Amino acid sequence: MTQVMKENNRVNASLTALSVMSSYIQSINKPLIPSEFYIELCLAQHIISSVVDFESYGCSYGDENSLKKLLHYLQHNFFNKTVTPGYHSMILARKLMLKHKVEMGILSNGVRQVIFLGGGYDVRAFISSIKFPNVQFYELDRGQTRQIKLKALLNIPKEIGIRQTPVDIRINHTHIFNENFFCVDCDFLEDNLEEVLCANGFKKGSKTLVIAEGLTMYLNEKGVMQLLAGLANLLEEHDEFILSFIPKIINSFSEDMPIESRELHCFSLPPDEVSRFVTAYGFEVIHKNLFKDLLMLMGDINNAKKHENNLILKQEHYYTLRKCTHLLKASSKTIHEIPDYQFSIPFNCCA
Repeated sequence: MTQVMKENNRVNASLTALSVMSSYIQSINKPLIPSEFYIELCLAQHIISSVVDFESYGCSYGDENSLKKLLHYLQHNFFNKTVTPGYHSMILARKLMLKHKVEMGILSNGVRQVIFLGGGYDVRAFISSIKFPNVQFYELDRGQTRQIKLKALLNIPKEIGIRQTPVDIRINHTHIFNENFFCVDCDFLEDNLEEVLCANGFKKGSKTLVIAEGLTMYLNEKGVMQLLAGLANLLEEHDEFILSFIPKIINSFSEDMPIESRELHCFSLPPDEVSRFVTAYGFEVIHKNLFKDLLMLMGDINNAKKHENNLILKQEHYYTLRKCTHLLKASSKTIHEIPDYQFSIPFNCCA
């Protein structure tokens, strides 16, 4: 989840979003990294450096060693005590899977609109908007996380090598980058998704892909049901929706972690219950990527075995849903009947 609500209803920046991108940066920062990933790495580092007050950690701005020190700090104080074995591998695998989904959806399946629900500090939508100028990208978010990210995107250093275009800032606070990346100020549970998107050029009926990365566990059951119902009304037959569910709620935190950043897990769904749950809203599960399988793909075999043999470890499974009206058999599918989504690792980044 990309924002946290405090008791006074102010939306705080998300430590989870910061931690996810910090993990991704560490994972792709490899020798001989391909040029497209190098630009992505530099942009991600720029955004993360905009998030944190370096001075509070004894660091200085623009210092690569300071950034490494910050990432180590986050690793030590957040990942080690609150997350799970193989977390870095899983974050990288899911980022690569989503990259592949977006690009293959556009190149092979005619996708012309991609919606990211709660983009956090992720750079996929921005980078993809440059690569695919004829596709519309939407990122729906709000609060401090969105404001920090917008400020970073408005001030990208020239040395990163990204061609800057004029940014269109609309009266509804939507920021449009590259003429096709719409950063929309939106609470997608409270606001009418269709109205908000159509006000920003969304074309209902045009082939659409929706991505909710690491989101549902921070919603309650009513919120998840509301999200599925809203997307069922928005999407057309054969449009796809990628989301994740945790199979079990396990909340634990570092004692050093700020109380306002303790983003509690509220909703879980075991793999064998996913098909039944989503078919009630007109969706069929067409692909899966289970936690341990993502670790295996990354070559993180030891941690994959740990998760296979220890069900109390934190896990997060990804599913691709397709809007479908013929759902007679879909609700009875077991997890073993759902094929894995296949994608390749584009460079030497395995564990």
